[in-house]
Amino acid sequence: MSQIDLNELLNDTFLQELVSIDYVDPGNEVEEKDTVIGEMNDLEKRLYALLAKYGRMKGHLKIKIRYDNMTSDERKTLIAAHLEMNIISEVLHSLMWALIRIRFGEEKSLGLRENFLIVSYEDKNKIRDILGSIIGQID
Repeated sequence: MSQIDLNELLNDTFLQELVSIDYVDPGNEVEEKDTVIGEMNDLEKRLYALLAKYGRMKGHLKIKIRYDNMTSDERKTLIAAHLEMNIISEVLHSLMWALIRIRFGEEKSLGLRENFLIVSYEDKNKIRDILGSIIGQID
């Protein structure tokens, strides 16, 4: 059985960036309706930073695709790169929130705030849906 070189396996993938990326603070202030329930761990902070990076790159590509003069082949290459970034962003987003929900539960409405705080808050849509179903049962 041969050894797998993890560095070679991760080379040139977005996962390799996780070890070297600098944190990016979510920056949203804790609001009155928020209940602070914890703080993002190292992996969640790195995933968030990478998600922010890919979000910025997607925005730049979208503008470039829309407004820059280029050949059809160049446009196809940029569209493929944009699609790849969309997919990577979805993976990062899903993984980050899955890790957070493992720690804090799925039944809560969760958000990220400044200083990497994780908050729980009342989701008005959930309350409306619950009240709607109760009223629907009464009718």
